[in-house]
Parts: sequence; structure tokens; C-alpha cells
Amino acid sequence: MENFKLNKRIIAGGVFLLIIITVGFFYLTLSKKGVYILFHIKLWYLFLLFIFWFFYALFDSIKFSLLSYIGEHKISIKTAFETIAIGIFLAAITPFQLSGLPVQIYYLYRRGVKVGEGTSYLLLRGMVTFTGILVLALPYAYILKSTFEGVMKGIFLYAIFIISIITLLYLLLFFAPSLLRRFIKGKSYEELTILRKVFLDAVKDKEKRRYLFYAFLSTIISLIFLGSIPYVAQIATQLHKFTLLRSIGYEMIVLSSLFFTPTPGGSGIAETSASYIFMGNIKGDYIFPFVVLWRFFTFYITGIIGGFIFIKEGKNLLK
Repeated sequence: MENFKLNKRIIAGGVFLLIIITVGFFYLTLSKKGVYILFHIKLWYLFLLFIFWFFYALFDSIKFSLLSYIGEHKISIKTAFETIAIGIFLAAITPFQLSGLPVQIYYLYRRGVKVGEGTSYLLLRGMVTFTGILVLALPYAYILKSTFEGVMKGIFLYAIFIISIITLLYLLLFFAPSLLRRFIKGKSYEELTILRKVFLDAVKDKEKRRYLFYAFLSTIISLIFLGSIPYVAQIATQLHKFTLLRSIGYEMIVLSSLFFTPTPGGSGIAETSASYIFMGNIKGDYIFPFVVLWRFFTFYITGIIGGFIFIKEGKNLLK
């Protein structure tokens, strides 16, 4: 792990692809009125969006920090946030978001967390996050299913399909690991067995169960703040098309549709999904300002911070 390096060409190529896809999408949705709306948003709404992002990021970091209490090495909230931010930055610039996990493991390793332990923390964070999304998404999916038509229905069905596949994966991992091994082999299976062992050990221990519960509670709070961002973004752009509860439900569905995407950070796919799911009843000029606000405060702001942290660590990570 001491010699871990990330290829500069992968980073450069990912950044280039991200820029091309993002600029392309915004070019297609750009209009004079949309730009006018964006640049005339009241500062109060931008401040409110920042507050919602802050508490989303804070509780997400608290969750990760709490999960570390299951192991030997405790992670501070600051380190937890930095690790998450680096992962989001790398997810934003690499296809299929493949570079995030190994770099996050290395980042934790440089701060005294053993490789196996760091891996288990990150995998457990992913599972707890998915469980939170599942808990929030399914009730909304049942309630809102009749409101989706055309492309919206396609995105909705794809999100349900992805949720079902991941849920099945976890069920096999914990109840039929031998069956899972027929489909997943090598390092991926080894990482899943680490997750299984850590989770089952935590469930058996009363104190560790408490940390798991608190981490899950932090996840729900974090996702509620995240899901509230689209609601504020629509008001900021002079719209009142969906309620706060629907905003949270829509965000969980969009998140579910982005679990496995070929483009860096789901760029292009994320914006398109949001355009149809959130803005199904809204056309033209309002799409651009809404999507810019939504994407920036739900994803890019954390990724930008992660980019600065990554650059600071760059001499140790790039080859």
C-alpha cells in the first residue's frame, strides 16, 4: 500500500470527459431566460442551499466516523469528510466511479488505519447508505409510481431494478455467501466477505450495535437534508411544482438510478434523470437553472472540496 499510485492519464482523461459531457448537457438546455433566472437568484436561497448541503455533509461524515467505532482505529469527523470528499471527486472524473475506493483506502492508511480496517469501514458505509436510500425510496416509489410516464417511467423502473439487484446482492452475502461466490470472484468477493464479517461481528456486540444504529440514524438525517435541496432549488428558480416530501422521494429515485453509470460521476445521466424526474411538468427555460443548482449542491460542491484535498495529497498519489 505504501507504493500505491493513480495514473495521471486516467485523471486527465476523466476530467476532460466530465467537462465535455457537462458542457454538452448545459448547452442543450441553455437559454437566455434560464441564465437570467440563475444569475438573479436571491442570495438568501443560495445561503439556504449551502446550509442544507452543510448538514447533509456533516451527518454523512458523522455516520462514517461512527462506523469506525466498530473497529480499532477511530476516524474523526474531519477525516471522515475528507475521505468522502476525495471519493466523490474521483467518482466525478473516472468512468464507473472506479478509482474512489482504492484512493480512499490509501488516504485512511496514511492516517494510521490498516488497509483491511479501512476497507471494511468504507464498504460498511456504502451498505448503510444504501439501506437508508432503500428505506426512504421504497415508500415514495409505491406512492409515486402512478405519476411517472414515458422517460420518467423508464428512469423509475431502472432505479427499482438497480435497487432490487443490490438488495439481492446483500441478501446473498449474508444468507447464502456460497451461492454469491459463483457469480462474484477474486478481490471483489474478498472485499464482500470482509464486509460480511465486520457487520455480523457488530450485530453480535451490544455496543457496536449501538454505533450501527446511530450511523443509520445519521444516514436518514443526512439523506433528508440531501433530498430537501431540490425543493429549495425549485423555489429559488421561482417554481413550486413539488412538495418537500416529493422532493426527498424524487432525490432517492434519482440517486438509485446513478449507482452504476459508465460516465464519470454519472455526468449527463444525472442531469438528464433530474430533468425528467424533478422537472416532469416543467419545460424549457427553468430546467437549466434548476439542474445547475441541484447538481452543484448535491454533488459538485463536495467534489470540488475533495479535488483540493486530492491535489494537496497529489504528490503521494499520482504517477
